Amino acid sequence: MILVADIGGSRTRLGCAGDASLENVVIADTPKRYEEGLAHLAAYKASLPEMPAAVSVGVAGRITDEKTLLTGH
Repeated sequence: MILVADIGGSRTRLGCAGDASLENVVIADTPKRYEEGLAHLAAYKASLPEMPAAVSVGVAGRITDEKTLLTGH
């Protein structure tokens, strides 16, 4: 199982990818504070029936030749 996360500027989507399936999907508002976001991820991981073998995360942001900038709150 792979824990997958899409952390956007307004919504966070979490799920578990398995053999051609996505389970335990949760969609919630993206917290405004970093610490709240970490607590949300930790609570989600604790609710899973087993420890994920890997984690894949996408975050809102922009990449240019000169710099990288995370967007959102």
